[in-house]
Amino acid sequence: MSASPSAGGAVSGGGTFASDGVDTVTATNNTYYTFDGWTVDGTNVSTNASYSFTLTGDIALVANFTQNSNTIAVSASPTNGGIVTGNGTFGDGGTNTVTATASSGYAFKSWTTNGTSVSSQPNYSFILKTDETLVANFTQITNTISVIASPVAGGTVTGSGKIAQGGLCMVTASPKTGYSFSGWTVKGINVSNSQLYSFTTTGNEALVANFTQIKYTIAVSSSSSIEGSVSGGGVFVPGGSHTVKATAKHGFKFVNWTANGTPVSTSASYTFKLTGNESLVANFQLTAQ
Repeated sequence: MSASPSAGGAVSGGGTFASDGVDTVTATNNTYYTFDGWTVDGTNVSTNASYSFTLTGDIALVANFTQNSNTIAVSASPTNGGIVTGNGTFGDGGTNTVTATASSGYAFKSWTTNGTSVSSQPNYSFILKTDETLVANFTQITNTISVIASPVAGGTVTGSGKIAQGGLCMVTASPKTGYSFSGWTVKGINVSNSQLYSFTTTGNEALVANFTQIKYTIAVSSSSSIEGSVSGGGVFVPGGSHTVKATAKHGFKFVNWTANGTPVSTSASYTFKLTGNESLVANFQLTAQ
């Protein structure tokens, strides 16, 4: 007597017996196998695991077993989250492995069966005992984008929030009156000089919109240092009111202020709103004798 395959089960009842007697042989299948039948020289003689027959001569009986098989079905959720392998039909009792590989911008989360988590490892090995339907769950990686203005009074910024990794992010910078935009920086390194900056996210980003306060120069001079003196020049922020003064020396009188040769005021104390660089000349003349 023998079992085919030998791992399929155990047999009993073999030995030496008197002829014409009734003998019984028994086949017991192992776990994960099913008994198919007894054969003699390849010919089926019984499908009963316990087979009784009259012994009329030497006989070589084979107990035939078939390994049970089950199907493994694997899928990804969401479908674009990654690639899965390991599906197919396999013999019971063996160790099978399913594999999940996350796509760019996604991370593997878990394997589930009927919504119940069975493993948090992308390579999941298990002993096959029944049909298995496994889902590889992936989560989309999100990045945090933060934008700030420097200085805060320099302007307004937009674009902070969370965005899927690999997605297109747009940040904007709008300077306030009296300021100009001077560029976007990340950790002190300039990344763009455009007020509207678009980029593909690869990780968390902290962007700084840099603004520079606009300043104008007021240059004042006298037509003659002998005739008079002036004050009020310097560098100032725009928008405010500024006053320049002209003081005539003895024997002279103030005439007017001119800018590029054009008279702008006849007042020795001239106040104006600063909207750009100014170059002013105080003009004097001799006092009539």
